[in-house]
Amino acid sequence: PGWWGDPNLQRPVLAHHLVLEGSEMLAQHVLVDARTGELVDHWPAVHTALFREVYDGSGGGLPGNLARAEGAAATGDLEVDDTYDTSGDFYRLLFDGLGRDSLDGSGGTWTSTVHWNDGICPNAIWNGNQVALCDGLATDDVVAHEFTHGLTQFTANLIYQNQSGQLNEAFSDIFGEAIDLWNGDVSDVGPPGGTPWPGGSTGGGLDTPNTARTDCNDGSARWRLGEETSLDAIRDMWFPECFGDPPSTTDPLYNQNACGPSDNGGVHSGSGVLNHSFAMLVDGKDFNGQTISPIGLTKAVAVYFRALTVYMTAGTDFPEAETLMNQAAADLVNSSPNDPRTGTPGDVFTQDDADQVAASMIAVGMSEPVCGQAPPGPPPSNDDCAEAITLFVGLNDIDSNNATSGGPPGDSSQCAGTFLGDVGNDIWYRYLPPEDGLLTVSTCNIANWDTDLLVYSGNCGGGLTQLACNGDTGGCSTFTSVVENVPVTGGEIYLVRVASWSEGTTGTGQLDVSFVGGGGGAVENCSNGTDDDNDGLVDCEDPDCVGDPDCICEGTTSLACSQGSGNDALLSWANGEAYTEITVRRDGIIVATLPGTSTNHTDFSVPTGSHTYGVTGSCGG
Repeated sequence: PGWWGDPNLQRPVLAHHLVLEGSEMLAQHVLVDARTGELVDHWPAVHTALFREVYDGSGGGLPGNLARAEGAAATGDLEVDDTYDTSGDFYRLLFDGLGRDSLDGSGGTWTSTVHWNDGICPNAIWNGNQVALCDGLATDDVVAHEFTHGLTQFTANLIYQNQSGQLNEAFSDIFGEAIDLWNGDVSDVGPPGGTPWPGGSTGGGLDTPNTARTDCNDGSARWRLGEETSLDAIRDMWFPECFGDPPSTTDPLYNQNACGPSDNGGVHSGSGVLNHSFAMLVDGKDFNGQTISPIGLTKAVAVYFRALTVYMTAGTDFPEAETLMNQAAADLVNSSPNDPRTGTPGDVFTQDDADQVAASMIAVGMSEPVCGQAPPGPPPSNDDCAEAITLFVGLNDIDSNNATSGGPPGDSSQCAGTFLGDVGNDIWYRYLPPEDGLLTVSTCNIANWDTDLLVYSGNCGGGLTQLACNGDTGGCSTFTSVVENVPVTGGEIYLVRVASWSEGTTGTGQLDVSFVGGGGGAVENCSNGTDDDNDGLVDCEDPDCVGDPDCICEGTTSLACSQGSGNDALLSWANGEAYTEITVRRDGIIVATLPGTSTNHTDFSVPTGSHTYGVTGSCGG
């Protein structure tokens, strides 16, 4: 054997095969001639993509002079060597624990500069390509914090502003503290359990006392960030309020310190919310009415890493993050996340572990309104397919405000070129054609938001078949939609889905429904003042309009209002009701009828609008 270009030995050699372990990553396979003791060949015993470069800025700018490259011996400069070791710790967390090859996922170099000063010291930064650290800041949690900004850049790329920026900062705190706990062998509360992992020349840091936290001044190093720097601790993940950071969005500190324009929208303060959720998830805590049982560091890191690298996007905010954290936890159920100290599977992630993730999100108020936001109202009654509202020919009011997203994804192949969108925040309607014919539905120029329209046959329990769709229709304002001439069968229910082109947008307006029967005749439109089906009956006088919203009035829970003949509205009520308001949809006649032998009351020519009726009675005898 030999390297390419070595002299050919021309004969077999009896050799001893040895594996020599050098410092850290320098283990080598060695072949030694059994007779002469001469070195025959050698090659690395470690296969790794880890490559580190630590530069010395010498009080100047970037990058400085190379002080230590991959595989080089320790320099004796604590800041150079600590940064080198922490880079290796973080790589092993990603590679052995989480299955990722470096920050970029492709074995990229871990570049850093210590003794840096660009006029903004004391500070530490990730500049998009490397870490830079002023004197006194090259500690494991700070170094890992800055490298995590690189991980975030290569994955979710969270915008460094407002809540997405607060998430960005929190992930850096979380991974920085995780490295600090692991390499000091204090992942659990209590004294260090053994040799610091993975055992670089600088050791695992000063991670004691590692006692359970009780208050801001309990003396414990656990969950405190930057405690070994020249600045001392700057944040507390267990008690964020110790540094004026909010432990939840419902704490007054959030509106006070995380809502204004300073600090890019409070990125260094609002980060306390997610920081707190992580610390509670690892160690367990009762907070804000939630009891969170500990799931440990390995499982917690696996959840937060998956949410960041698989699901989050640049603009993810707190409510979205809650959903994505829970999804990441659900993905991990019945799996065994790797312990980064060994690279082997750890304990099984259970449904109970996922429940603790959900509890931690609720405890810190990830979906609560903040910064003066009004809480959202309830979703509309037809938010789900199973609750679809009946449609009538003519104009039907629609309102998607507070609607959620659900149902099957839209199939744009049926409406190519119309720019079918996200099909989000959808509301559902049902139509029962009186006979075979053609159905047309439209929001064209009568809805105030960008709509998607879809028509289905089948049922909501998984048997829906998309028949037609439309994203945008030419000539319609606000990018509204029309689905025309869908063949339908009389007596079968069809579902109409009004959705938003862009997830998160909603609006109000009307949906115009028209139907042409198989014989070519029109169906009565109940709101246009025309005898559409030529049966001599106009609008609400036509039996086809029974139940049409334009032909009845709206009462309250105490005074019921229903359709009479033509444009008449019938009132009914229970004993003891008085002075109750109704809303009349069309000009007509109000008929109030008491049961038994009591007197009837009729109001003629009642105009459209709200009216109050008082119902009183007297005892006979």
